[in-house]
Amino acid sequence: MFSLEGKVAVVTGGAGGIGLATVQRFRAAGAHVVMSDLGDHHAKADEVGAVFHACDVSNEAQVAALMHRALDEFGVLDIAVNNAGIVITGETILDASDETYRKQFDINLMSQVYGMREAAKRMKQGASIINTASLAANRVASGAGAYAAMKAATVSITRSGALELGPKGIRVNAISPSTTQTAMGWLNKYNTLASPMGRIAQPEEMAAVIHFLASDDASWVNGQTIAVDGGQMAGIPPEISQIVNESE
Repeated sequence: MFSLEGKVAVVTGGAGGIGLATVQRFRAAGAHVVMSDLGDHHAKADEVGAVFHACDVSNEAQVAALMHRALDEFGVLDIAVNNAGIVITGETILDASDETYRKQFDINLMSQVYGMREAAKRMKQGASIINTASLAANRVASGAGAYAAMKAATVSITRSGALELGPKGIRVNAISPSTTQTAMGWLNKYNTLASPMGRIAQPEEMAAVIHFLASDDASWVNGQTIAVDGGQMAGIPPEISQIVNESE
């Protein structure tokens, strides 16, 4: 396991799914963690040995307070994982409301901007920022255009962050998960068949890549969005090809 001994991390969306798996993995690797989410999750944070700080990531002042909490508790901020987000589906270009776009813009994109900005202000040489994008940034599903657009923007802002913060010794990367076994995951038969692995990803598999990107072992990885998709972007798996062929 890549050591994070003595490092201090902030993880948003940390009370469940990929975020919680990341908090648990960071703690196992020796990091101090400030775990953030909406609501009260102090008990869950206590269970995993983290500090809890409630935060609405669409509010820059709250994100600033969250990042500063790491300094108040531990005196330094080494790692920021901007993971919190939402999924709104079932609305096409023709019928998606302005509110659908604005809500996902605020929570899925501006939260990343705020997280990068407020973390970088408090970081020193050797720090790492990791954003959670999505495979939807490259492989869009009908009815999820707003979500896909914001995740594509996350990929772009990650590159910008790498260019602008690199000279300060701060790396910025992202992961692009395929459907994962979480409350937000689209757990349907297609997403099972779409991966050559023939299954849905587990949160711990995403956390493992986040862990690598956070570690000093990834010191020359910057500006990258790593697809953690079981090979889904490689092409069309045989099972789907067979279904198509049999339907002809």
